[in-house]
Amino acid sequence: MTGDIQDASRHQYHAVIDRSLSEEGRRIVFGCTEIGRLAHPQEVAVPVFDTTVLYAEAAVAETLAPSTPLASRLRPVLVQKLVDGKHFWS
Repeated sequence: MTGDIQDASRHQYHAVIDRSLSEEGRRIVFGCTEIGRLAHPQEVAVPVFDTTVLYAEAAVAETLAPSTPLASRLRPVLVQKLVDGKHFWS
C-alpha cells in the first residue's frame, strides 16, 4: 500500500542518521516531507530541523503578519535556534 512506512525503511533511515552523527554531525535536517514519518525528532540525540514543520510555520507566520516580509521575520528566529542548538519547534 502506498504511504505505508515499513520497519526496514525506518531502521535504514536511523542508520543514515547514526552514520551522519558519527561523522561529527551536530544537527539533522529532515529535507523531505516523508522523513518525519521515518524518524521522529525525539528519537535523535541532536537537534532536528524538519522542513515540513519549517514550511508550515512559515506559512502561518506569513498569514498572520503579511505586512512584514517573511524572511525578515523568520531569519532571526532560525538563526537563534541554530545557534542555541534547539529544535525549531521547542
